[in-house]
Amino acid sequence: PLAPAMREYHQRLGAPPQSLAALERLARGEVVCSVTGQQPAPLGGPLYALHKTASAIGLARVFEERTGLGCVPLYWMHGEDSDFEEIRSATVFDGQLAIHDLAIPASFHADGGLVGSIPAEAITALQQDAVRCWDGMPGQAAAAALLNGALARARDLGEACSALALAMFGAFGLVVVDPRLPEF
Repeated sequence: PLAPAMREYHQRLGAPPQSLAALERLARGEVVCSVTGQQPAPLGGPLYALHKTASAIGLARVFEERTGLGCVPLYWMHGEDSDFEEIRSATVFDGQLAIHDLAIPASFHADGGLVGSIPAEAITALQQDAVRCWDGMPGQAAAAALLNGALARARDLGEACSALALAMFGAFGLVVVDPRLPEF
């Protein structure tokens, strides 16, 4: 039951063929995994989350080259975390290098609730504000397209971060695990 649920999750979040193929190899038990993860946060979380994901992809490739065994990069989306204060904000710079601190309104989170389950609409305004801050900056349109595409597929913050990870790294065979799936 877990493999079909993960397949549906990946398809709904727009996973590319390489990600879906890696998921199938994993479901058949043909590969090991290079695992990383992060709790979800606005704009995909801290920059080191991108570094960790890219590192897991690189490690999977090196492992395959050195051992001849299949290895899939796997991202554990830690949506069952409950530390709202840790994830609620993002700091961005505009074209003049002015600092902008953006935050999810506290009203979207129940005390002790899972941060991954914060509704997608809670991050819409923050994301729009960030994109406005980046007006005129190189890559602004591409960043906006990635963020908006991920948010359009998501029901909550956890899914938005998963969809963003798949959009950015799915072509490298990334598989995302959401431990909130009932099949876990």
